[in-house]
Amino acid sequence: MFRKIIASVVIASQLTAVTFSGVGYGNTKDELKKNALSDLSQNISTTVHSNFTSISNVLNDKYDEKIVNIVELKSSLPIKSAHFSMDTESLTASITTKNSLAGYLVELERLQKLIDSNTKNLSSIKDDAILYETLTKLLVYIDDFNSHKIVATMLGGVNLPSINLNSLEVEKQLQGLETKVNSLKAAAKILTNKITQENIYIIPIKNNGTSEVTQFAKVFKTKLMQKLDATDTPNEADYVLRGSYEILKDEIFVSLKLLDDSNKIVNSANIMLDKKAYSKYSYKPKSKNLDDVVNSDSVANGDLSVQLSFQGYPRANGIDLNDGDKFLLYGESNKDICYFLQGSTISKNKNYSYLMERKNGRFTSYIKGDKVKQAVPLFEDALQVGEPFGSEKITLFAQTLQDGKCNIKRPACKTDAKTNLCLVVNSKNKKLTTSQGISQTRSLFSQFHKKNTSTRKVQTAEDTISFTTFR
Repeated sequence: MFRKIIASVVIASQLTAVTFSGVGYGNTKDELKKNALSDLSQNISTTVHSNFTSISNVLNDKYDEKIVNIVELKSSLPIKSAHFSMDTESLTASITTKNSLAGYLVELERLQKLIDSNTKNLSSIKDDAILYETLTKLLVYIDDFNSHKIVATMLGGVNLPSINLNSLEVEKQLQGLETKVNSLKAAAKILTNKITQENIYIIPIKNNGTSEVTQFAKVFKTKLMQKLDATDTPNEADYVLRGSYEILKDEIFVSLKLLDDSNKIVNSANIMLDKKAYSKYSYKPKSKNLDDVVNSDSVANGDLSVQLSFQGYPRANGIDLNDGDKFLLYGESNKDICYFLQGSTISKNKNYSYLMERKNGRFTSYIKGDKVKQAVPLFEDALQVGEPFGSEKITLFAQTLQDGKCNIKRPACKTDAKTNLCLVVNSKNKKLTTSQGISQTRSLFSQFHKKNTSTRKVQTAEDTISFTTFR
């Protein structure tokens, strides 16, 4: 049995009590630990999203913007010095300022020294093979450093170590040393030849941190699966393979990293693809503007925390689904809430935002009572993938109850005859794009709370799950 319960979060102020915890269920000790760590990781990632602006402000100017992207953070934040406590049927994993921050500081100092020493040696290296190996190590060290610094910041760390190098600078040097590979099959073989681990879930690679799975990334994932002992979902996996790609003039630079269940990087590899290897596939994402809007802001107000997930996909990063696939959508909250779901779809010729209708014809619903602090299905039946196919998001906008009542403000929508969806519209009844729809909803939340002083004690939150559908 596995049931995922939303992790608790207590954030006071810097250098005071900060606790992140996650609860896991399972039939064996290994299952309990893996599920507890997965829940803890998801909880930290959700909190980072809600507090992203404040976190970014305390990071140094050289902080890698590609790592900063919220999409990249969803499945890569490391768990260090976790404490485990066993209940009758569950295991709780937690990290705290008191017990865990010191471990992150030690690791940051270690990585800072490694980055500094390897950087100083670069100018004296004459052998390309040694230079390539050193640059590859630096990429891993920088990624590790940035990820640890984010968690340390969330735990209240101040005056943290800093580095004067980012991964973009290292990648540019690596790109000049790479030999181009002209087929995806050959690239997959080269990238995986040193990976001996089993039970690996492969997250499709993304371009510059966007959430969209392009056709190229989908095909490349298939090639990688043929070379590895791969699983269909993250819940079945002991390791996760994630990565990114950068589009250059006539080639694509791919970087992959293999992570364990604590999000520690255990292997990495890079490769340069010749245009011949990918030219017949679409490789430029269409959803970057929407990703920027989703990641740039949030309606978070107070310590209300909500999460969305697909059954079997606790790490909501790069889910790719095919025509006819069915999935169960789950929501979690740490308090009684009312909420609505807003969908966003970008396909070849379509770009719109819509409200997801409940079975009773209403758009708002509740998570309250004994449903709080556990994953609950948001629809009675599984949702099925169908047209239009493309980059999609579902956002849960939530608000705590006031005197047991719901006064959440949702956007207006108008039923579209072709799609049978209630498309989000503005005050002039004009259909809005995905980015406009999300921005308008956030604006409604802000305006409502400014005008209604009685709602100041009402807390709000949001969470978004991203996925791409294919025919």
